[in-house]
Amino acid sequence: MTTNWNTRLAVSFKPSGAASVIISPINAFEFNFEKNISVIHSIDAHNIGVSHGNPGYTLNFEVPALNVAVFRKIIDVAVKGAEFSIGLATGNGMPDDWVLDSIEFKDCYVNSASQSADNSGGAPVLKISGICLDMSFADSGNVLTTNHTVGASGNLS
Repeated sequence: MTTNWNTRLAVSFKPSGAASVIISPINAFEFNFEKNISVIHSIDAHNIGVSHGNPGYTLNFEVPALNVAVFRKIIDVAVKGAEFSIGLATGNGMPDDWVLDSIEFKDCYVNSASQSADNSGGAPVLKISGICLDMSFADSGNVLTTNHTVGASGNLS
């Protein structure tokens, strides 16, 4: 099986109550979701089921200080502790090789930010780590949304 990946993904940043902007350029974007599922044991038997804990959603991204307007919006949200949303989708005009149309991270907050600069002559880089209270996946009009209890509603299959 040969895989050709011709798609470029775009990351959008939306401060609460403001318009969405594309983060460009962006050095890296990473997200993680943990379902926190544990095995249930009893004094009579082991491995009798599972317990669903609270899910956790985190994201990390790095932005160079080349797009001043976007860079300032991200710093503003980080310093104020304000809510924001992040969208990850196929870039406009790009082939759709990705398995999804979009992922949306909602009700996000920065829990750490660091900025680095050096003598190389390159732009300073802002590194953001955040948490999200909700996320959803979408493809071809189908949406899978977390339901804050066990699993999600919707269907992508």
